[in-house]
Amino acid sequence: MTDIDPDFPPPEPTSLRLMLLLLLLGLTAGLALAWTFLQPASAPEPPTRIIQPILPPPAPTSTLDIATEADKLLAGRDIVPTLADQAAQARQALLAGDFAAAGRALEVQLTQSRIQDWGFAPFDRFVKLMVVPGNTALLQRLDQWLAQDQPPALAYLLRAQYHYDTGWRIRGHDYAAKVSMRHRGGFEVENSLAATDIAQAIARDDANPYSRYLLLAILQGYGNSLAMDGAFRLAIRRFPDYYPLYRVQLNTLTPKWGGSVAEMLAFTQEYVDSAAAISPLKLLYLNLYEDLLDIAGAECFALAPEKRADCIDQALRNVAAGRDLQADIRQALALYTPQNSLTFGAALEPILAGIARTEGNERQANNLLQLTAESMGHNIELAATDTSRNHFMLDQQIGAVWYRAGHYANAETLYRRALADLDRTAFPNATQKNAATAAIYDRLAGIYNANKQYEQVLVYQSAAEKLAGIYRKDWSHLQCTALVKLKRYQEAVRACGAQIDRGNDWQALSRRGEAYEALGQTDAALADYAEVANSEHDGRAYAAIQISVLYAKRNDMPNMLATLNRYDFLYDADQVSRQDVAIAYNNRCYAKMQLGQNEAALKDCDASLEYGNLPDARAKQQDLQKRLSAGRV
Repeated sequence: MTDIDPDFPPPEPTSLRLMLLLLLLGLTAGLALAWTFLQPASAPEPPTRIIQPILPPPAPTSTLDIATEADKLLAGRDIVPTLADQAAQARQALLAGDFAAAGRALEVQLTQSRIQDWGFAPFDRFVKLMVVPGNTALLQRLDQWLAQDQPPALAYLLRAQYHYDTGWRIRGHDYAAKVSMRHRGGFEVENSLAATDIAQAIARDDANPYSRYLLLAILQGYGNSLAMDGAFRLAIRRFPDYYPLYRVQLNTLTPKWGGSVAEMLAFTQEYVDSAAAISPLKLLYLNLYEDLLDIAGAECFALAPEKRADCIDQALRNVAAGRDLQADIRQALALYTPQNSLTFGAALEPILAGIARTEGNERQANNLLQLTAESMGHNIELAATDTSRNHFMLDQQIGAVWYRAGHYANAETLYRRALADLDRTAFPNATQKNAATAAIYDRLAGIYNANKQYEQVLVYQSAAEKLAGIYRKDWSHLQCTALVKLKRYQEAVRACGAQIDRGNDWQALSRRGEAYEALGQTDAALADYAEVANSEHDGRAYAAIQISVLYAKRNDMPNMLATLNRYDFLYDADQVSRQDVAIAYNNRCYAKMQLGQNEAALKDCDASLEYGNLPDARAKQQDLQKRLSAGRV
């Protein structure tokens, strides 16, 4: 999957949305507690807590000088300003009201970019790095910039990116049926604003291929539609060799977006089969394989793990409708040359990762890795002695397979091999090599986090930060997490805050809440937990239950009960784990007991035991039964 390819169907259509789509098409065509209450089990290693006074925070379990150790790791490396640094400087200029400086920074990146192989770098990454979704101060400045006379197209594009990213931040990445109406509505509003802005950007400057891509990414939020199809055809007429346009359209034709397998196969026949053998569009064969695997996996999801692989094999054959997917894969992999090693690896990596991380796809993922290794002359063996032709991206992906299987020693071996591969790779500049090194450091930090080697997490995350910037998608929050684990709470507040300021907020907010809680700053902890609980993030159950725990510690039973009543998703096993449902009912049983609502409390304890087997729920149930029986005598 790509960054604009979430695993959920589009929202339900609305008349406002349809009118907007028609308008856009016209524009573009013209242009857990001991026995009382528990903390949620879904949080990583939640500590067992009991009601007790707030005590001074425990002393840190580590005093290692992280910066010094990180510098040792980086000895001899050329540390240069990163693209993230440049984007942050441009963002600060914008926040300061220096619109001219922000505009110049965008223009510099635009003039340095061209359509090459599978992207439009570095502009495509720069725009995403410059935006912090949900940052209202940034939005206010963007509004002011666009209120000036004759604002540039890039200002409209940047605000469109802001609204687009903010919409998905509000909505989250889950199936539509699991997203609250309020959050779906918020998404609709932001996506509509993004669509309006990108249409204005295209009307002012139709020479920027990323604008056309962003329009398609925005329209994908409404699913497969005539507007999407029309915008795609106009986009490829203008930029026929720009691969991301085809990728987002192919994915929009999947059933989860309202398309069909037949449409996907017809698209492939029209645009990929007919492309030259050396065309970057041939990589779409791998995108097709990934999307078809996703469809097959959905058909087999309810099966037991031991039956899922065979089911996926058969379902994949069915959806392929006789197409030779293995031949397609080989054609796509034939695009690799030593000359395009870096760009090919960058385009291939998210496809390999998307297939490998999906449960049940292990057989297909291993087959694809083997085929990829053969095409690239890569030695895939764990005990290989000659790895002189290995590609760092592929060693990284094979390491990730070992990591997901829980074989952390093997994963570390592959990641360190990837580091050695880097030293044999010719990068065009130190910035790109540093970014690749930082990505491997982050993966090593993931291993150390899994092994509870939190000091090493901090060392490698700090080194990665110096190489590639403070925010690296999916990984940079581990530094914040490790500081909490090591009881370095003041440092955790600062590190988590830095991540939150960059937009990496949900996990960092939850961890900062834990740090505030340990420091006795309960109000600040409640605020952070509330923001997560009110989101669509996977950690919202943990945050909501933790709010109830904090109120219980204050002996504030009315607010504890109100909290547990407010978040109705806590009692829906389709949205949260059964264990979380059991804990929520158990905690609400406790709150009602304390408030004298014994009959209602008993119902909640009974419900808790239907979803789990918490000993304290059983104890309260028996206590309540005795109380109620005594009251009836």
